[in-house]
Amino acid sequence: MESLLSVLLVSLSGLFFVSAVFKLLNLNDFMDLVAEYAVLPRRLSRVYGAVLPFAEGASAVLLLVPGLYGWGALLMALSLVSFAMAVRFVMRQGRVITCGCQGKLLDSKADGFTLGKIGFLGTMLAVTALLHDGTVVYSLPTIALGSLITLLVILMQKVWTLYANGMQTLKRS
Repeated sequence: MESLLSVLLVSLSGLFFVSAVFKLLNLNDFMDLVAEYAVLPRRLSRVYGAVLPFAEGASAVLLLVPGLYGWGALLMALSLVSFAMAVRFVMRQGRVITCGCQGKLLDSKADGFTLGKIGFLGTMLAVTALLHDGTVVYSLPTIALGSLITLLVILMQKVWTLYANGMQTLKRS
């Protein structure tokens, strides 16, 4: 179980770190994207968009530090809940917008797949909470596997985006 815990922690931290970096690289664009969700007033949305990448980066680091795991997990859980609420809000309105999940790394939409991915990440985080006993041992194999899972989740999002775009093109034809 110790190995599973470290794999999950590395994977979650990797995903949130990559997400934070790509949002920070185009922070103004990301802030505008958050405002497009129209969940909050525009000014407040832009503030949230400015703070979120730093919160994601912090949660990625804190999650890996045994004494600070709880804070990282809480920050990550709050982020996931806010993502799910925003995506659901947009879907209920029937709007189609870019999710911004990994900043400009991927041009994916806020859709059911995105909600499923958020649920998957939330489940991974919940499992870490059940397994975490205050000590975590990282090894080269667990770091490698956690990193591979991070890449696979990003790749799954890319494949889904290509599929969804292809289906949209076919519908228009």
